[in-house]
Amino acid sequence: MSIGKERRLRRIMGGSGPTYVLPLDDALISGPRGALHDPGKLVDLAVRAGAASVLGYPGVLRCCSTELGDAGFIQNLTCSTTLSHHVDKVSLNGVEDAVRNGADGVAVHVNFTAETEPTMLSNLGRVAEECRQLDFPLLGLHQLFGPIST
Repeated sequence: MSIGKERRLRRIMGGSGPTYVLPLDDALISGPRGALHDPGKLVDLAVRAGAASVLGYPGVLRCCSTELGDAGFIQNLTCSTTLSHHVDKVSLNGVEDAVRNGADGVAVHVNFTAETEPTMLSNLGRVAEECRQLDFPLLGLHQLFGPIST
């Protein structure tokens, strides 16, 4: 493992105890409701309470970089909205964009049993290969929608 990946993982994971990651990506998915109206305040509170890192989109990084301090940032590369096909996650950008933004890792979401599951899995594979080439941390997010047929 490269020293770069090792350092990024330390920022994402925090200390030797449990790791807490604050997910802030729902503001894009369903709108900035509740505490998501003030992400800076939320990040500040979470980091002071021990969150090791924050998961979000580049806009969160831009508006909350001061509040993040030394905490890690995981850039979500996939999204959908509740306005239409919520289970169909599409690719927003790539690993190189996250590197340019100073992210410590990336995340890709796959919704199993969704009609577009094969496309989402293909995207995950593409991102995983980019991460292997750049020795960059990848977090795979998943959710199961509906029953699994056998």
